[in-house]
Amino acid sequence: MLRIGIVGAGFMGSAAAELLTSKGYRVYVYNRTREKAEKLCRELGCTVIDSIGELVKHVDMAILWITDSAALLDVVSKIAENSRRFTIVNMSTVSTWASSLAKQILEAKESCYVEAPVLGGPHDIRASRAIVLVGGDEDCVTKCLEVLRVFAKSGELVRVGPIPKAMALKLALNAMFFTVAASFFEALAFAKYYGVEELFKELLSKTFLAGVVDKYWTRTHNPSKEPRFSAYNTAKDLLEYISSSYRAKLPSHMAAAAHQLFTETSLEGMGATDYCDAGKRLLDLVAREKS
Repeated sequence: MLRIGIVGAGFMGSAAAELLTSKGYRVYVYNRTREKAEKLCRELGCTVIDSIGELVKHVDMAILWITDSAALLDVVSKIAENSRRFTIVNMSTVSTWASSLAKQILEAKESCYVEAPVLGGPHDIRASRAIVLVGGDEDCVTKCLEVLRVFAKSGELVRVGPIPKAMALKLALNAMFFTVAASFFEALAFAKYYGVEELFKELLSKTFLAGVVDKYWTRTHNPSKEPRFSAYNTAKDLLEYISSSYRAKLPSHMAAAAHQLFTETSLEGMGATDYCDAGKRLLDLVAREKS
């Protein structure tokens, strides 16, 4: 079995480590906060690694579940300091320009960089039903297919093309998902303020936006105790989209507005909660204004 390194022991990285160990892979975990990696590996029987340099020595490939573009480039630069040829699979969401730069850095060291951002949350990872968007050079992608198929066994593995196409697709989808969610939250709060909340739901359900109502009505009124995707990460992913759009000289006005909503939610101490709590926060604001 391959020896797999996991960089980042957050919600997604922990779920990935759990899945891979259950499939018999030897898993090594590096996290900036060692205590989090230790807790995870006590539960799963994986191995804690103290540095990126040590990780490269112990594993056949590393899967990254890191926070943002800056973290990606930091990890890639540390891996590039090692002379050994290596394979990195970045399953986190970063900017298109950072993903392209990571590829350039690793290519100079004759190493492979594959981007494989996912659609889905930790529960989808654990159940092997994530949709994985795969981008990179064909020979590099081939090296990773065995592991990537573990994540998408009952989901879907989508081959997108050269870097940064997979990351661009993920960012575009995220921008659509989260701006629609933000628009629904604001419109729902407005309707509630004027006492037409139920009619808003009834009539919107008769339009092409019926799926939006089905997805967000319950999650806004009764947020999940276990976050599917946090408000903080939603704001972060929108910022990666905005950054990528800026580099491409494209507008990102809607994403910027949604980013503000989720950032405000995070700053009010709700960053670790589900992103739908941004809608609950607006409904609570209406309730306070009406009381």
